[in-house]
Amino acid sequence: NINYKNREQFRPLAPLIREEISNKYFYIPKKLKHNLYWMGTLVKAKQKAITEYPECIHIDNTSRVQIIKNKHNFLYKLLENLEKNNLNIIINTSFNIAGDPIVFDYIDCYTNMKRMNLKYLVTDKGLFERL
Repeated sequence: NINYKNREQFRPLAPLIREEISNKYFYIPKKLKHNLYWMGTLVKAKQKAITEYPECIHIDNTSRVQIIKNKHNFLYKLLENLEKNNLNIIINTSFNIAGDPIVFDYIDCYTNMKRMNLKYLVTDKGLFERL
């Protein structure tokens, strides 16, 4: 169970997934798909997502999905590589603890990694390790 932000059950973390496999895990209406490139709406989770990735499913079985479609994006390539190990979804969330301001710079980033006991952080700029 992942809950490093100490969130309530009704506020789970968000799934990040490649566009090509997103329909395996979520019901994605065509008219809403463009909103999922920036986590702009909720969609209904399929049983596969509910079973395999419960940490990113709301209590009403919806999820605020972010789809990655750009094959040249670092996160796309990371997801593609993780799929080789049957890891099809990674967690995406704002990088702050409830009640705190959003992370602004590298100092905030390091501070929050330490407070959340995170060793690694992945962004669109690459992989970061807290020593």
